[in-house]
Amino acid sequence: MDTFIIVLCSLIIGIVIFLSYYQGNKQKKEKKDPLADIQDQRKDIVAQALKGLNCECKWKTEDNEEVAIFDFQSGHFSIRLRKDTPYIELLYLYFYQTNIENIHLVRTVCNSCNMNGENTRAIYSITEGSNNVDVHAITALLLEQKTAQQILKRAMIGTFQCQNMFIRQINESMSDNEKSDNHDAEKDQAIWKRELELLSEQEIMHQDAGPDWRSNEEEPLELRNVLATALSLKDIEPQQLVIYAADTFDSMEDAETILAYNLSNPLIKGGDFIANEAMLNLKYVAPSQPDAERDITIHLKAERATEQALYFRITIAIVPLSIDSTVPFDSRENRPVVCSFLTAFDLSSPKQRLDKFHYMWKEALELIKTHPEELTEEQRLISECMDSHLAYNIYTGSVLFQAKRFYEALRYLENAYHLSKHLIKGLQPSEQDVFFHICYLIGFCYTELEQYEKAFFYLEMTMPIRRITYTQEYVNCLVNSSDYRALDIINNLMNEAQNPNDEENETPPPHIKAFMNFLKRRKAYVLIDQQKFDEAKAMLQKMLDEPENSDFAINELAYLQKRKGAN
Repeated sequence: MDTFIIVLCSLIIGIVIFLSYYQGNKQKKEKKDPLADIQDQRKDIVAQALKGLNCECKWKTEDNEEVAIFDFQSGHFSIRLRKDTPYIELLYLYFYQTNIENIHLVRTVCNSCNMNGENTRAIYSITEGSNNVDVHAITALLLEQKTAQQILKRAMIGTFQCQNMFIRQINESMSDNEKSDNHDAEKDQAIWKRELELLSEQEIMHQDAGPDWRSNEEEPLELRNVLATALSLKDIEPQQLVIYAADTFDSMEDAETILAYNLSNPLIKGGDFIANEAMLNLKYVAPSQPDAERDITIHLKAERATEQALYFRITIAIVPLSIDSTVPFDSRENRPVVCSFLTAFDLSSPKQRLDKFHYMWKEALELIKTHPEELTEEQRLISECMDSHLAYNIYTGSVLFQAKRFYEALRYLENAYHLSKHLIKGLQPSEQDVFFHICYLIGFCYTELEQYEKAFFYLEMTMPIRRITYTQEYVNCLVNSSDYRALDIINNLMNEAQNPNDEENETPPPHIKAFMNFLKRRKAYVLIDQQKFDEAKAMLQKMLDEPENSDFAINELAYLQKRKGAN
């Protein structure tokens, strides 16, 4: 009997130990870093993405880290797979060099490019023992198998844009510096700091009506509003939201809790940044495809802090569905969708922002009577509005638009549109100009967010005005969305711009000439997009002799040559 009891106790103890061990292993598996698989597979993901972009890469090891070296559109790039992080670094090194005496200009232009860029950052270095400053571009990326190729291509094109912006601004700065009698670097830095503060310090007023697009302690930046505005996803059914930030992991499955989730939470607490970046993964089902579970990746990146607000960038990617019997190759669900925009967490109170607006509005009304020539663009717009509610929305939306904060500007601009659209027939000509300018700004914002159908709705209303800037954005919307009407509309606009009543030898005005060059570049892009390569090549070769278009023509001809080589 004693032996039986001893055996039974030993068996029970063994079962308890086994269950504890099994439960412990299960919890460890459940708590596994959701990005660990991406970190392990980075090299294969990078290699496949580069292959899809027709880039031949060579791998080497530097400081026990894998580095890929390759060319893309005549640019020499490298990708570094850093340790202990799922991110990769896209490097574009030594794209500009100047004398060390110009370091204060380089620093200023780097700040400007970084403020206006997306993810790419311009940095500079000084080689020991030399008298030169070298400038480089660096981009941190998180790649997934299905979206890696598009994200990597977008990042490299963004790098070229950063390079072009830097070279243009540094040349302008050097030209201004040569004309200046006193080159005071400390003074220049102080002026730049003030300009940066004015650009960042946007007074975004509190609005009771409409969705909460801005965020602060009282007004959270809810996930539902970001998805509805940036991606037109209004009726989705969330299944799970996973948040990875600052070495912490969290998840939720309640649909309403997910939709109400405040996107500033992973980065901001107590009026300050608590993390540099965060990654979210949303699983959802769309009513149109109830049997297909979709994934959205959301990357949050802290940008900069001012006395007025904390700025952070939101980048969203919808993972495409795999091709099968219900998802053909040319389906929209098979295409990755990516958008990125800057937003902010206000540190000032709604009352302070509203008081600031009322002061600006009264000042504008006074200037229109006394010194109308001193009106700023924003003041001119709001001075036409006797309704303070309408003026408030126009002013705030315009300020945000000028700061390239397109997502946030939409809330105010669309409020202004709905307040004024039913009055359009009874408005004075100057007031009608304000209405159509609102339509233009809204269309521009939606084009930047790649919501082209919404953009087209607003931009089409501006066409009867025949204003060049409105027409250019209308054309951009058509071209960027690969609209089948783009080529015919561009040809019609070119025919209209070339007035047959003009003398053959008469030089067109500068603004008409610039508009024609814009249409030529857009037409060449459309011809390539429609695979009319011979027609595009003939047009681009003619543009080589045009100073305003030669750089564009050279790049596009090189791209055509690469396409032919790939085929």
